[in-house]
Amino acid sequence: LIQHGNEIYLLVQHSDQPKIVSAEVKIHELPRTHRFLLWTAGNAIQKVISEIQPDIVIERYYNFAGEAILRAKASGIATILEVNSPMIEYPGSTKSKLDFLLGGWLKKRRERTALAASLIISPLKEVVPEQYRNKVREIEWGADTKLFDPASLPDRSLLRSQHGYSADEILLIHFGSLRKWHGIVKLLEAFDMARPKFKRSVRLIVIGPKHEITRPNVDFVGEIAHEQLPAWLKMADIAVLPFAIEQHRYLELGFYW
Repeated sequence: LIQHGNEIYLLVQHSDQPKIVSAEVKIHELPRTHRFLLWTAGNAIQKVISEIQPDIVIERYYNFAGEAILRAKASGIATILEVNSPMIEYPGSTKSKLDFLLGGWLKKRRERTALAASLIISPLKEVVPEQYRNKVREIEWGADTKLFDPASLPDRSLLRSQHGYSADEILLIHFGSLRKWHGIVKLLEAFDMARPKFKRSVRLIVIGPKHEITRPNVDFVGEIAHEQLPAWLKMADIAVLPFAIEQHRYLELGFYW
């Protein structure tokens, strides 16, 4: 967006973690609050909107419980709602039970937010309330293709040598935040079954939050910087992406990853 000549302001909750964004992005930190009280940031968001007078307001669903969308709509500003986590509930969910006790407040707020949005972007329209799916533009999550260009990286054998892997090993790689529904247990079980069937030495590399799991030929390397990931991918032979769908019932609505 910056490269296309746009001016970007970023509203975030306060965090001690480093903010790795372009120096051209103007950050506004709001006080940190509980995830059930995100809507209380409304006045602070309104203050920023009034000062900046933006042309478009984009809010990622769940970040501020729709306050940025609702406040912008009230000011006549175009809005984009990014939905990467379902706005609707699977049958019997904890949140739907809570909503029942609240007299439908959560559902009404979700629908107010979707109604107020000028455009909704999501990888899957089925995770948006049905009456607003005509607003959805389905998009894929993106990556910096320049950063992930294999031709810009060193030779595979050199990369392997730098990380202590031999040129003739078969390397499998998995990376992610390793949530329980990401299926790391299934992956390890599958690797244990498959490993004896390989005719060459084979190793599984797992990148993400450190796990204290000991398995033959499995390396949990921990978290790495984003810009280092392309090199790890280049030196691998096979990418493995398991999922334990039964561990995350929202996936009953559709595979929005």
